[in-house]
Amino acid sequence: MFISDKEILNLIKNSAVSLTDLDVNYIRTASIDLKVSNIVSKSKENTGIEINADSTYDDIKSSFEEYKIKDKFILQPNSSVIARTKEIITINSDHIGIMINRNSLVRLGVSVSISIVNPGYSGFLPFIIRNESNFNFSFKEGDRLCQLILAKT
Repeated sequence: MFISDKEILNLIKNSAVSLTDLDVNYIRTASIDLKVSNIVSKSKENTGIEINADSTYDDIKSSFEEYKIKDKFILQPNSSVIARTKEIITINSDHIGIMINRNSLVRLGVSVSISIVNPGYSGFLPFIIRNESNFNFSFKEGDRLCQLILAKT
């Protein structure tokens, strides 16, 4: 069962879950809105690199260009970037997290990759931002682009 806002606050108070740079106003009824950092990576065109299920990011890292967001980053229609959360998230061994889309962005045609945050994890959460609309999508550091839901293991 997913954890409610009151339980999330209790987990944070008891250090079972921690987030750097947490704004308590971003704790929702059953989730925590997460902010994007100022760093995104975009794939270079036609790199010729072949990947498979055993490939790692290190295998393709050279085919990405890293951008530091100053004012805003514009994501063209039907394109994507790899980003990471601004927050460092730490989850104890008794809980699991699921990073998901924010509904308000899905309605605009913008989605993020869904991922599991394993018990005991600590670090930034990487995610893919995909603009599936016919419009440019701009975002800046600190924009809330995804959310984290928590559950007891």
